[in-house]
Amino acid sequence: MNSIKHWHRKVVRSIALAFGLPEDLSHHHRAHVRHRHANQAIHHPRNQRVANWHVRHNQNVAEWHTRHTAEVMSATDWLGKWERFVYKQIRRFAR
Repeated sequence: MNSIKHWHRKVVRSIALAFGLPEDLSHHHRAHVRHRHANQAIHHPRNQRVANWHVRHNQNVAEWHTRHTAEVMSATDWLGKWERFVYKQIRRFAR
């Protein structure tokens, strides 16, 4: 199981780097719901609600980052230009 987690993290990081996005775009440590042993109630409605909320939350965060990146790249005011400059410098430094 650990090898799958490591592989997944590596793939997410490489995709994020390919698009010049933050490494942790839509995944954060609080979003992972741990799987329980087979004899425990993993399909309890409360657990499903929490898992579904985390999925929707991660999608919303990813969409927000996508929209914000588009806004930064198309900004024409001085604050937008400054934010774009900082974003590009961080992306260049991360490579």
